Parts: sequence; structure tokens; C-alpha cells
Amino acid sequence: MIRVDRLGVIDHIINASQRGATVKIICPFSEENSNIIRKIDEQASAVKVLNGNHSPFGMYIIDSEKFLRAEVKEPQAETFSEAIGFAVYSNSKLSVDFFRSVFELLWNEHTLNEELKRADKMQKQFINIAAHELRTPIQPILGLLGLLRSRKTEIKKQELDASLDLIMRNALRLKRLAEDILDVSKIESRSLVMHKELLNLNEAISGAVQDIIKNQLDSRGGQISYEPIEDTILVEADRFRLIQVVSNLLSNAVKFTKRNGGTIHISMKKKDDYGQEVALVSVKDTGIGIDPEIFPRLFEKFASNSFQGTGLGLFLSRSIIEAQGGRIWAENNTDGQNGATFYFTLPITSNKRDSEKQRRVILKTKTTKTTTKTKDNGKMKNILIVDDEPDVCTVLKQVLEQYGFSADSYDDPILALENFKTGLYELLLLDIKMPEMNGFLLYQEMKKIDNKIKVCFLTASEMYYEEFRKEEFCGLDKDLFLRKPIRNEDLFNEISRIINSN
Repeated sequence: MIRVDRLGVIDHIINASQRGATVKIICPFSEENSNIIRKIDEQASAVKVLNGNHSPFGMYIIDSEKFLRAEVKEPQAETFSEAIGFAVYSNSKLSVDFFRSVFELLWNEHTLNEELKRADKMQKQFINIAAHELRTPIQPILGLLGLLRSRKTEIKKQELDASLDLIMRNALRLKRLAEDILDVSKIESRSLVMHKELLNLNEAISGAVQDIIKNQLDSRGGQISYEPIEDTILVEADRFRLIQVVSNLLSNAVKFTKRNGGTIHISMKKKDDYGQEVALVSVKDTGIGIDPEIFPRLFEKFASNSFQGTGLGLFLSRSIIEAQGGRIWAENNTDGQNGATFYFTLPITSNKRDSEKQRRVILKTKTTKTTTKTKDNGKMKNILIVDDEPDVCTVLKQVLEQYGFSADSYDDPILALENFKTGLYELLLLDIKMPEMNGFLLYQEMKKIDNKIKVCFLTASEMYYEEFRKEEFCGLDKDLFLRKPIRNEDLFNEISRIINSN
């Protein structure tokens, strides 16, 4: 490249690109060539340059009418004429087309190699980040459980409550990490499913705010303020995914403001966005702001220079918002204010009839008290738990008994089937993926013994969960499939709903 530059070829390439020509260069990314590559990038950024370290020594210069192919005989020679050996020049269309094809094959090969290198680098980076994020919450869980076990006779209630809260926070952090990793996989395979519904945007944001206040703000943290507008804004969106986006933005804001006890302000308003009425939601913090180095790739995977977090949250948020017809962006605060502001839009529903219907449903939901029976005429509802993980069985049994149910558990599906009798249980709580007999076969066999038995399936397999949520399986309703891990109160509510349903 140095010898080519001395002949003025690089200047001609830059001029051609500036006039609109498409220019591609394959050359070694060596220290000697670095200044020339930088010159090309600064003066003609449209020129595409690939690393050709693994190409044989040689030079091709090809356009649509002619080509020059020259062997490099003396790579270290000072002048161009001393460096080249055998050379071929032609303006034959057949020859030009042939060498253009050869060049495109070389270009595609190098492009693929670069993509594979980037993918390998990202995979290693992800493994490193994921290992850090997994180990970090596991440490306080193991440490505190060890302390609680060794001091169980002397620990005070207040200290016990604080320890359990800390364990819960870190367990939820592990849960969020697992869900983020699975969501990224779905986005990249284009299999992320949105379960859209008409919902009140005020309520969804309020729920996310309360969850962050409860689980992430501590004594060092700042304040979160949210002022919902008086008008009811209805959007057609996936409730769970929308709350996930708001939670991601709030979590980032809390992480970067809690050191200085700053404030986080959430606002919402209606706005015209290129002729479409949208809801504009903003999350403004007074933290350290967005690093200029990160800004260009802020919404890409692993875009983080923080020692905490996977750098997946904003990537997921962008994918979710765009899948629902919205936009998301960010900017650092101006006018001397610290921190940053993130914005996202969602289209406001234009179906007035459905809007009024949804508003009535929302108002009814807010004023109706949900009651659940765990007893009939003083008799406890009996539940059978079958999961091949003994620890899972133990915890599920204790949780259900705490909520007033009676429960039996087996970690062996064959043994559970042998002891199953008609009329003994109201509900089966079954894991799906078990050795010897999976949950579906077990349910079918137990159904032959008691055809009135109700069922609820629990699974940690994302593939199973999504497949059975999308379509009926063996005539079973999709709402009978729950995903591990699940919070105790959510498990109680779902089981109660199924038991009390017709």
C-alpha cells in the first residue's frame, strides 16, 4: 500500500469514491498500512477496506472495463517497479468479468472470515460477562444461607428479614439474567412472540415503578417520581414486554444515580410523530450520563463499560419497542444538567369502540377484589406435585402449604402414578421434562384413573413453554403452562384460578 500510495493510486481511489464510485480494497492491516487506511477512512469513508493478511502476495486493480494483475516479487522493495514481477493488463470484457468474479469471491471469503471473528469475539465476551453476572448474585445467596444455617438459633427477626430480602433480590437478579439471555436468543432467531392486548399505559408504567422501588432502591438510592397524565392512554402492546422495557430503563437509571442520591423522573405525553398519534414516555436521571464512546452502539448487544450488567437490556428494549411499532432513543441532558434521558414511543390505539371496552375492563379490574378459596366446606384443596428435582418438590410443597393448600410431592413420576387414586387430589402440578415418563404421559395415565382431575404444567424449558403457549396441546388450554422460575404469589394465583375454573 505504501508503494501504491507513492504512485498516487490512493488519491485516485479517494477521488473516485468522492465522485460516487463503489470502491473495495483488500489489503493487509499491517502497521505500515495503518496510516494509509486511516487516510482513506477520513477522506472517503464510503470506501470499504477488508483485512487481507491471509491472501497471497499480489495486486488486482479492477473496474468495469479493464484490470491489472501484478505479482509481488520483492515485497520489501522501495519502488513499485522493483516490487512487481509478472503483470497482466487487459480490457477484454470476458477477462474483466472473470477477474471481477474472482475478486468478489475473495471479498465474500474475507467478509465471512471477519464476521466469524467478530462472532467468536462476541461469544467469548458474552461468556465472560455472563459468568460475572451469574457469580455476583450467587455469592451473597450462598454466603447468607451459610450464616443463617450456622446462627439459626441466635439470629434476630429483623436481621433475618433483611437477609431474606437480600437473598430474594439476588435470586430475582438471576431470574432476570436467564430471561434476558433467552430473549436475545429469540430475537436473533426471529422467534420472539408478542402477545398484544389493549392496555392502559399509565397502569403498566406505575406497576414497573413500584417494582423498582421495592426491589432495587436502597438506603443510598435516590428518588423516583412519576406523574401520570389525567387522560387514559391506551396502546396495543404486550404487557409483560412493555413492563420489561420500562424496568430496564429504570434499572439503568437507578444504577447510575444511586451513588449521588439523584432523582429519576418519568413522564408521559401524547405527541404527533410523523402524522401518527403516539405516546411519548421519557425516563430522565441525574446520574453520570452516557459515555461518548458507548453512544454510537448504545442499543447493541454488550454495549456497556460498566462493571455491572450484561449490556443486553437496551438491545432487548429496542427490539421490543420496534416490534410494537415504536421508536426508542437517548440523549445526554443539556443546560448544565447531569445525567441522560431515554425516550420511547408507542402508537396510541385508534379503535374507539375497543378503547371504550378496554377502559371499562380496566376500571372493573381496579375496583374488583379477587378472592380465592383454598377450602371447600372446611376441607383443604389437595394438590399433587411431581418434579424430578427433589429440592423443587420440597419448596413447592412448602409454598402451597403456606398458602393454605394440602400437598403431596414425588420426585419419581412412576412412583407418583402407582400411588395415585381417584378423588384424592383437586389438581396435578407437573414438571414436563422428567426421566422415564414426561409430564404429558403422566397426566394422560392419571386422567384414565380420575377423569375429573385438573392439571397445571411447570417447565424451565423455553422451547416447551413457547410451543405450548402458541397452540393447544392435547386439547389443553395454553394458560395451563407456567414457566420456572415463578414467584410464590404468582404460583398461588395461577393454581387458584385453575382450581376455581369450570
